Amino acid sequence: MWRKTNDGTTGYVSTTNPNTGAVTTSMEDNGGNSTVYTFPAPNSYGQVFVTQVQYYQGLSTLLKTIQYCYNPTGTTCQSPVTLPITALTVTTTVGTLSRKSSYTYDKYGNTLTDAEYDFGASSPTSTTTTVYGSWKWFNLRSGFLDHQQQTMHDHTDEWH
Repeated sequence: MWRKTNDGTTGYVSTTNPNTGAVTTSMEDNGGNSTVYTFPAPNSYGQVFVTQVQYYQGLSTLLKTIQYCYNPTGTTCQSPVTLPITALTVTTTVGTLSRKSSYTYDKYGNTLTDAEYDFGASSPTSTTTTVYGSWKWFNLRSGFLDHQQQTMHDHTDEWH
């Protein structure tokens, strides 16, 4: 079923694969360009996570594809996605060129690492590691010990 928003600027249609439960939602903006979102079947809690977004000029000229791979094992993406999400790889493809961002998370969802790969690179061009911790310090104004969270960033840049 095709629907338009009340202001008539965006139309959308969702289709569900009856065999897998996967959902595809297509949106068309007022300029006639479309974006297609792909969601796998829901996990055991009924949650769904976007796995692919495709951007089109008009309805048929593909401009860019973004793929989301949750808790990857090698080159295999988890589907359906189960929690907690401890890793995410995002691959952006424009034409025949691709770039990648890989993230790892702790059990609270805090980002531990962020590895950025340039278009065509097989190893990260930039990696950020975040260490979470706390320390005690004396607040001169209140006279109490305060707990503060500390975030440290270690940047390793390699240029290829």
